[in-house]
Amino acid sequence: MREEEYDRLRAAAAERLGHELAHFRGRVAHKAMLDIWEAHQRFESPVAFSAFVEEAVRQEADFQRRKHAALRHRDGQA
Repeated sequence: MREEEYDRLRAAAAERLGHELAHFRGRVAHKAMLDIWEAHQRFESPVAFSAFVEEAVRQEADFQRRKHAALRHRDGQA
């Protein structure tokens, strides 16, 4: 993956996470890259690949948001 592609993943992750959790963008991009690598042979078109990338970022960003909310709730900050 080229650096500009990684930067796009980080930007998409930051947007999905929002301002409060944008510092997790690197973690989200890294996990998305791992998911993409594991599934890379099954893509039959660039459109399918792009859709998978977006979904991988969305899923990991949502996971981080839920994790953050649960930790805040546990600590009584909700």
